[in-house]
Amino acid sequence: MKPEVHHGDGLELLKTRKWDHILTDPDYERQPDASLYREHCPGSVILFCDPTRRPPGPAPDEVLVWLKPPAYKNVSKRCAKMFEEILVYRGGESVFNCLHWSSMTGIFTDGFVTKADHPYAKPPTLIEKLVLMYTDPGDLVYDPFCGSGTVGAACLKHGRKYVGCEIERKYYDMACKAVQ
Repeated sequence: MKPEVHHGDGLELLKTRKWDHILTDPDYERQPDASLYREHCPGSVILFCDPTRRPPGPAPDEVLVWLKPPAYKNVSKRCAKMFEEILVYRGGESVFNCLHWSSMTGIFTDGFVTKADHPYAKPPTLIEKLVLMYTDPGDLVYDPFCGSGTVGAACLKHGRKYVGCEIERKYYDMACKAVQ
């Protein structure tokens, strides 16, 4: 199966079939209930989130952390949010592949080597670690908010099947190029 990227509403495409796994970075303002993902995915569901805005629904089985590199001068008169949570909801016979011991702390410090092409991009190395840890080669991974296609590129690189969906045309075009 060749990687697929669809232009449209990723939550609507989510409802059309069962996915082996879901790995995504949803809109933190308009997140669906986490149980919606579970309805359409018996495997691992991995969601990035703002620690002050977890999605409604069941509690995750694991909470991982991405410590973000400082990227801007803080002028908000508040402490900067320098981390994001990665919520892991495990399915039936969940996949968990151990990587090198240094990657198994649940705290990731990956940064970018080049300038990110999307305002909410995640480092490719971080996404690759999650793909390797929570999926097996040949598994189908769905990303309903695929942005510039980082999850798709990681799946392609590591032998996973991939379907992504992006509603914004500019990022849809980037995601298509990322999985070629």
